[in-house]
Amino acid sequence: MKYHLRRLEDKLLVSSVSYESPLHELSSLTCELLSFDFHGEVIFDLFCVNGLSKNRFVSIFFDKEFNRKTKKPIKSKHLEDVQSDFYRRNESYVLASVMTPSMQNRFLSTSAR
Repeated sequence: MKYHLRRLEDKLLVSSVSYESPLHELSSLTCELLSFDFHGEVIFDLFCVNGLSKNRFVSIFFDKEFNRKTKKPIKSKHLEDVQSDFYRRNESYVLASVMTPSMQNRFLSTSAR
């Protein structure tokens, strides 16, 4: 699996778990979301794909399928904090990311603020 899926409040959060983008997995994600009978905002954290760049988080609305016209970048300090904690607890995801070993070590050794 190329992503980690979990609920975050009233949204679903798809976290990248390697250098491969979960945005390439929309068809398998669609099957999962249909089985949950989910409709609403799906947030993609592309940390492992894009690192700590400004295009880390993307939102797409889902209602029986992904509406690609609703795709937009989002910025949220709360989401950054929650996800940084998630990735520090799941070190293997960070190690499978596009970041250099030096950047990985720096990220993993930084405590949540």
